[in-house]
Amino acid sequence: MFSDKDFLHNPRLVDDIASALLAEEMAARESRVMKIPRGVIAGFPSLDDELGGYLTPGLHILMGTPGAGKTAFALQLAAQCGFPCLYASAEMRPIELLRRVIARVTETHIGYLRGGELAESVLNDLIARTSAACPMLALHDATSPGADTIREATARLQERFESRHALIVLDSLTDWVARGAGGKSGATEECAVIEEALTELKQVARQLVCPLLVLAHWNRLRGDEGMRRVKYTLEYISESLWSLEPTLHADGITGMKLSLLKNRHGASGRSLDFTFEGGFQRFYEGVVVDLPEGSEGLAMCREVTQEIASRMGFRGQDLWGIVSAVFEACSNALTHGRKKEQGAVVLILQRLDDRLEVVVKDSGKGFSVPESIAMPPISSVHGRGLPLMKTFMDEMKVDNANGCTVKMVKYAQGPHEGNLLSYKPN
Repeated sequence: MFSDKDFLHNPRLVDDIASALLAEEMAARESRVMKIPRGVIAGFPSLDDELGGYLTPGLHILMGTPGAGKTAFALQLAAQCGFPCLYASAEMRPIELLRRVIARVTETHIGYLRGGELAESVLNDLIARTSAACPMLALHDATSPGADTIREATARLQERFESRHALIVLDSLTDWVARGAGGKSGATEECAVIEEALTELKQVARQLVCPLLVLAHWNRLRGDEGMRRVKYTLEYISESLWSLEPTLHADGITGMKLSLLKNRHGASGRSLDFTFEGGFQRFYEGVVVDLPEGSEGLAMCREVTQEIASRMGFRGQDLWGIVSAVFEACSNALTHGRKKEQGAVVLILQRLDDRLEVVVKDSGKGFSVPESIAMPPISSVHGRGLPLMKTFMDEMKVDNANGCTVKMVKYAQGPHEGNLLSYKPN
């Protein structure tokens, strides 16, 4: 029987590697059946499904423009990855990162975590809650460059928690390089230094057998030729390449699109929709849709609601009821609440931990909801909207400040199913 060292100089026949393939596939099957991840997960069901169930060891690249939400997305992923994580930042101080984690975990607006707004006892309570929710998250100062430092810190983290799995996040590649990473060979050209830094990081991931998520500021690379060269390197060297960009903002929530430009363990070119609450630094799987006028807007509302609710696992009467309730809310907004000079009708659907949250916002005067709502007679043409919304949804609230906002909640009864793939209206 050949050793691994022998195989460096002797080609492996099919029979030589068949047992390894069988073992890997049986492990994957067991993981699928038992719903136990085989390694570090992203914690977003849609993304995990697209990546083959977990983040494979190697480099994964998340790129986008500054301010696109990469840090918030990566911090949330780091906290919910299921294993020890070293979040190494060459851009922000660990204290600032901690503020963002506290905001997300405790649902405290990040504005209250700056400027001495909170009493010491309150802040201590928030910190304790955050620590309990993220016990294996380490915030590392990477302003002193060096892949060896990152590798050693991650190894100590694995040893501390007795875990063979770990995640490393580097935020960000361009800042890390600007502080002196790469260039050991004497290279001075920006693209060459970045390529050398990526090679060092890939070696760290290989040595620790762990995934390493690298954040990259796309528009900070100078020159079109340099951007093309670095993009080629990112695509070549990575297991997966993601692009994050905002789409539409409404009611404090921003629609975000995550595109999988490269994916060695799934389909490339797919897009996933998320929503982002900046004040609380939290991402959800969901969509933000600007509804057009008339029947086109109603058709879009029905289509996107059915798509997302069904992928959450809602079936039968529950699914029909959700679609009906959202249709009624959107119909009312498009008919009575749309004022072109003041804004559009926006539909927001978010998959939270155990529920589907729906927000319909328009620019009209709004309406009040009586405590008791009866269904009108069959002969009546109007008046069924509110009873249907109250009947089919578990919670409903109307806010008439700054236009009209209808928020409805439906709690999930069964397991989540499928992916929240990018919604594309016909």
